Amino acid sequence: YDVSLRLSRGENVGGENLVYGMAQGAVGITAYEGSTAALVDAEIHADTMALGERVISGELQIPTNAAELEIFINGLN
Repeated sequence: YDVSLRLSRGENVGGENLVYGMAQGAVGITAYEGSTAALVDAEIHADTMALGERVISGELQIPTNAAELEIFINGLN
């Protein structure tokens, strides 16, 4: 959608690496209602939402390899 919108505005997006994640609203965690509330413990959902906020703020970096995963896991404490 974003690329189509930008192209329709005459922007040149060729050669760019576009990254869409939690901060851009491309992925996220569903609200605690409906089937989510029926399947997920409220405390786990709240903790997961808090981690999402830490990712969005840049406090936590999503790992891209095993070494970064270890750093990430250690940063959850």
